Amino acid sequence: MAGADGKVASGHQDGQPSSRFPPHVGRVRKSIKGLAPEELGPGELLPPVIGLQGALGAGLDRGAGLRQGGGGRARYLPAAVVLPPLDAPPPYPRACRPPWWARGGHAQTVLGHVLPSPGPALSTDPRARHSEVALADGDRLVVHALPGASGVRVHLFHGLSGDADADYVRRTAAVLRERGHEVWAANHRGCGAGRGLARGPYHSGSSADLAAVLASSHAEAPDRVHVAIGFSLSGNALLLAAAEQRAPWLAGLIAVSPPLDLAAAARDVHRGLARLYELRFLLRLRRALRERVEDGLLARCPRVPWHLSLRAFDDLYTAPAGGFRDSGDYYARCSAGPRLAEVRTPGVIIAARDDPFVRPGPLRACARPPWLALHLEDHGGHTAFLERDGLGWRHWLDGALTHYVETLARPG
Repeated sequence: MAGADGKVASGHQDGQPSSRFPPHVGRVRKSIKGLAPEELGPGELLPPVIGLQGALGAGLDRGAGLRQGGGGRARYLPAAVVLPPLDAPPPYPRACRPPWWARGGHAQTVLGHVLPSPGPALSTDPRARHSEVALADGDRLVVHALPGASGVRVHLFHGLSGDADADYVRRTAAVLRERGHEVWAANHRGCGAGRGLARGPYHSGSSADLAAVLASSHAEAPDRVHVAIGFSLSGNALLLAAAEQRAPWLAGLIAVSPPLDLAAAARDVHRGLARLYELRFLLRLRRALRERVEDGLLARCPRVPWHLSLRAFDDLYTAPAGGFRDSGDYYARCSAGPRLAEVRTPGVIIAARDDPFVRPGPLRACARPPWLALHLEDHGGHTAFLERDGLGWRHWLDGALTHYVETLARPG
């Protein structure tokens, strides 16, 4: 927090370390009111803005012990009872310094998903185990599971119109596997290898679907330390699931470029050059609807003109199919921003100030508990984060995600 002297405090108040207690202890940290987030430089974490509800503790079984495993590889073991960490995870220290040819948000976003990404397609990786997760309404999701020896299992959830073979999912899985971690990469309803297995839609409020994957994973391996990463749409859904306390045993969460204000994101993606991303989303969403008709899961394909806006698409299909009155009702009920203060799981939100359609304003304005950090970079676009590497380039996000996964898996 920024005090009267303008300095940024780090989880301390009146010169004393602030304590965190789970709700059952019955003690609540003082509410800090009237303080707004400060503008910090790249690579720094914005301090939390909390209220009375957000100051409640995070519950039990959140932490992990650390011991050294065979071959010099770190092994993380769940602790029986661990109180919430005193503060958010320590920031990833390296700023994203882009190549000269990828300095703008559009250049970052486009090139970040066009340039080659390492990692094989998870749906065809011979090391992967493919399984289905049953949902309450009879739909099924497909998960690709990759083994690891660290004792940490990381769950990956892709963004709108993507699947578990998306470039950023493949690359993240490859990086985490190199560190010895298990990976569970899920396809949303009807996406990727899950085509033909779901009638219902997925959307930014699909917190119950994410919770079903996490619960299935936890039931299979309760001895693992579980961490979840949600990209874009799934970042919002993951934060919503945490606010709803759907996976209280989760050790940590990471949301990358999440649209916490869905109405604002739908408005901004319809403006200027961002309209190109909107048209790409719509092209792929129209194709997905046609596939459901071909698979006998949808009686007829709604007519979706190519020039439609995402908000109009949500009015036409997502809202009625998802049980919402209209797009406004959908956005109001599923935007995670207003509910961040209810999140009891330690974690971090990673975003860029130059994101073409997830603006930093709503991210900075949301009230957050002390254990949920906001990491804002000057450059990175939408889930891209290209940085220079000598005369070449690399993905800054790979290092940032590795850092946050491992600090969340072993707090303190």
